[in-house]
Amino acid sequence: MTQRVLVTGAAGFVGSHLVALLRAEQPTPQVVGWRRPNPDGDKPRQPAPDTPARLSLRAVDVLDAAAVRRAVEELEPDQVYHCAGAAAVAGSWSDRVSTLRTNVIGTEHLLAAIERAAPSARVLIPGS
Repeated sequence: MTQRVLVTGAAGFVGSHLVALLRAEQPTPQVVGWRRPNPDGDKPRQPAPDTPARLSLRAVDVLDAAAVRRAVEELEPDQVYHCAGAAAVAGSWSDRVSTLRTNVIGTEHLLAAIERAAPSARVLIPGS
């Protein structure tokens, strides 16, 4: 059975490297990467031509609990790598509330959705 893997923050530094590593695994798991939606109107990005069929990118806002819940229910992941979060240190000091919401509330939304829809999923939350 093909493993279903969710990588949040797949367009960021850690997430993009993790996706590349997962794509190299054999057998290749089904990898779904979440990226931050474009606030100016989200146009779905198409994977590069060399992207394996088992990789898809979706725009999911971790602050939207309903969207997170739907996306987790749809995938029912076996593994979750939660790499999404506010990463800019300088910006975190000037906008503490936004940083807190993204890093803490967004994580809570994801964990609640996993508990409900994929309770046996293995979860890794990297941090520094």
